[in-house]
Amino acid sequence: MGAAAHDRSGELVGCLGDRCAKAWTTTAATTKTAGATATATTTTKTTTVGGGSGGAKVRVAAIGSLARFGPRGQMYAADIARSMQDEDCGTAVAAIEALAGMGQRGAAFADEVADALEDPRDPVRSAAAAALEAFGWEGAPGAAAEGQ
Repeated sequence: MGAAAHDRSGELVGCLGDRCAKAWTTTAATTKTAGATATATTTTKTTTVGGGSGGAKVRVAAIGSLARFGPRGQMYAADIARSMQDEDCGTAVAAIEALAGMGQRGAAFADEVADALEDPRDPVRSAAAAALEAFGWEGAPGAAAEGQ
């Protein structure tokens, strides 16, 4: 992935803290100078009124996008791990699932994922159990049954 994708990953990390819906607009301006062509890209974030689930949708989408960035996205595993504490259940589940797919970088947060086994929300606990199994974590629910 090129430098442009890396720049976008930084923007996506910024979305993890958004508490209201955002509309991202990207504009490209091309200029010609002395026979050379240069393109400048500007990204503008516009806040929409009312947050709620719109902001959660942005955070879930940002987490999913970072997870799909492969090794570059894995650099933001700590940012994603913080999203496990999100008040929105879907955001917390997305963060856990993203960490589960990040190999060793995601597994570095196995203790934090294990803490999610105590979350009062069923989907969060289920995602945590699945992630711990993906990490090969010895304390994962079902790991003892597999070893028998």
